Amino acid sequence: MAYTDIEQRILDMWPKFEDGCYVQLGDKVVANSGENKGREFIVRNIYFENGHGKLKSSVSDGCYWNWKSADPYVKRPAPKVLDADGVEIHVGETLYGIGREQHKYEVINPHYIVAEAGEVFTVLCYDRDDGEECHCRPEMLTHTQPDSWERLERDAEKSICDYFGSSSSPGSLCEDGCPGLNSPVSCGVLMKLDLIRRAKALAEKEAAR
Repeated sequence: MAYTDIEQRILDMWPKFEDGCYVQLGDKVVANSGENKGREFIVRNIYFENGHGKLKSSVSDGCYWNWKSADPYVKRPAPKVLDADGVEIHVGETLYGIGREQHKYEVINPHYIVAEAGEVFTVLCYDRDDGEECHCRPEMLTHTQPDSWERLERDAEKSICDYFGSSSSPGSLCEDGCPGLNSPVSCGVLMKLDLIRRAKALAEKEAAR
């Protein structure tokens, strides 16, 4: 399809992503300047000024951002990286391995690319158990600490309030969110029942391997 000179000039000025696709209204982009640099926006307006294409985006708090047309491309937001439970992974979070290496990890970069392995996408982490950096598949990580017989033994030695993560002391009123609040059975019974539940789940998990 042949374009007129005016149409071609407009296309040459039109903001584009790195893959060459033209930016459209409603696209998500990342601000490249100002106090909102690095923040995600939705494109609300595309216009031209002084021979350059411009993007105008707004957010609910009334902030505005104009794309610097001096940059050759508009940046797309990085894709969300999800753990085994579908929870998004962020820099600095603590995660746990659910595979053979059930270690404790701190996330360094959730969008890490292993070039030597053929551009394989992984999560760059610091392995707190081995004391070194490593890269993990996101589907083999979880935000919830996996249970174990060792953890079960340690928890069985805790006081009832410590077990349920409460700052209350035995004999005092339960905090909001505590399993013992308005329970028909005592906190001690609840703790024993939960320990039994976890032990059964661990046994079933091992039997399924």
